[in-house]
Amino acid sequence: MKKDYIFDLDEPAEALSVSPDHSMVVVAGRQIMKVYEILDGSFSEKYNLRTRTMNLNYSASDVAWSPVQDNIIATTSTNGSVVIWNLEKSSNKIEKVFIRHSRAATKVCFHNSDPNIVISGSKDAKINLYDLRENEPIRSFSTSGGSDSVRDVQFGLHPDHQDMFVVADDSGYVRFWEMRRTDRPVKQFPAHQGHVASVDLHPDPNNKNLLATGGGRDKFIRVWDWSKSSPEKPIYAVETSSPVARAYWRPLHTWHIASCSVINDFAINVWDIRRPFIPFASFEEHQDVVSDMAWCASDPTKFISTGKDSKLIQHSFDKAQRPLDFCNEVAVDISPFGEISFAGWLTKSM
Repeated sequence: MKKDYIFDLDEPAEALSVSPDHSMVVVAGRQIMKVYEILDGSFSEKYNLRTRTMNLNYSASDVAWSPVQDNIIATTSTNGSVVIWNLEKSSNKIEKVFIRHSRAATKVCFHNSDPNIVISGSKDAKINLYDLRENEPIRSFSTSGGSDSVRDVQFGLHPDHQDMFVVADDSGYVRFWEMRRTDRPVKQFPAHQGHVASVDLHPDPNNKNLLATGGGRDKFIRVWDWSKSSPEKPIYAVETSSPVARAYWRPLHTWHIASCSVINDFAINVWDIRRPFIPFASFEEHQDVVSDMAWCASDPTKFISTGKDSKLIQHSFDKAQRPLDFCNEVAVDISPFGEISFAGWLTKSM
């Protein structure tokens, strides 16, 4: 039987990202920036990118591994900088630093086919687009009114969407931008009450028009068909027990989404959006808030997570809790008039 593997990081982590071939994972936080080799049931430290110098460029809030260059990593920092790291450099592995956000940078994402293109979002309500061959951002985009902090950004995943990116911010709206057009988004619609914490485009080409969003305050995961001119309501909705921090599609499983929470619930829940009232599977190894997770693209029975409890965990579905296994399949109630109502499975013997 496969087992979960729990590794002690010694420091709380804010984010993680896996290498293109899923052989390594980078873990980032205010006091940690390390790359680990992913082994069968263990991790082995490869690089410690944080030096002894207490530089705010090392205080990471998010991290992304280039999907097309296995030596390039980007991080965002609390001082507004976006740092590009090159693992092939012999000593100081910082390749370039962009400091063009006026407040803390919150998210970073690489283009899925162009190795030189990166976007970042910030609490200054800006999204900056960078060409790594240049020293300044090549374009800048603003959220509505220029006052809504950016929570998440993601480039399109499929060939006909790769020059588009989607943004989640504090306004409760989801906005789609074309990266050559800075004047206004090509599409936007309200997705949640309060801020939108997370966006994730469906990785399956047959479902490329599906978008999963996570709401912070309203505790909902919603799925949208964003190909419609103006989506008015989600096609699926899952109400969770806590504010949603992240929501990720499960590879090779059309209807499965994994989520983690901002507070209270330390579990990672995997939902079948066709049956939204109870998780399909739950993973309860973390002892504090889960910060981030990443699926193994080639084996969707495995994923890696990290959190505020300073743990890095390899999960296997063989170890999942199955809440449905503990549900009562029969219900009985009595009305004020003595009437009895019964609900249960219909069998041939009844």
